Amino acid sequence: MSKLNKIASADLLLTIAVIAAFALDLCPTTAYAKPAPKAAHSGVIFDFENGTQGWSSKGISFSQAAAGATSGKHSLKVANYNGAFAWIGSDKAGGSAARALHDASAVYFDVTFTSNVTMKKDKGGSQWFSFIVAAIGSDGKWNQAKGAAALPVTNGVIKAGTYPLQIPLTGMPRPASSSATLTFNLGPNSSGLAKPITFYIDSIRTAK
Repeated sequence: MSKLNKIASADLLLTIAVIAAFALDLCPTTAYAKPAPKAAHSGVIFDFENGTQGWSSKGISFSQAAAGATSGKHSLKVANYNGAFAWIGSDKAGGSAARALHDASAVYFDVTFTSNVTMKKDKGGSQWFSFIVAAIGSDGKWNQAKGAAALPVTNGVIKAGTYPLQIPLTGMPRPASSSATLTFNLGPNSSGLAKPITFYIDSIRTAK
């Protein structure tokens, strides 16, 4: 048998073996796990298409921006954030947002950094950046979620990019669905920043 015939015979045997393996279910038919299905969003609380929509916080500045927009053409620019805990938010969400939050299982939003963020270490030597959420309905009661959303920190740095975040509302008392007003707050916090930063928030929404 020539060398070429031997190679052809070997290839034929390999092909037969592979076909038999699949027929006997000995080989996986899917190489990668399928991504989890996206949650069904039940209501947009803020999209920032009509300005800053009343967002404020002492010592931090807010403006409408095009950078970091993930829904529509605009986002909320959050400037001069120094890394300490702060409540940032607005009392302009309205009744439709209160109803969406009342029925929600989680709050979703997107955070964008246009440049790398260098983190400091806390007293325990950890580096982190997270958000929590709270809301006040027409009854004036404070409702705060127990969970938080954390950004990925690699070797002391949050890389520039857009990060979809989710805060579960498990165990959080909700504003009444009949509330005519809603004050919505996000609470950024960190282990410390090398210098004050600017970031962008967009598409704050809920999911059942």
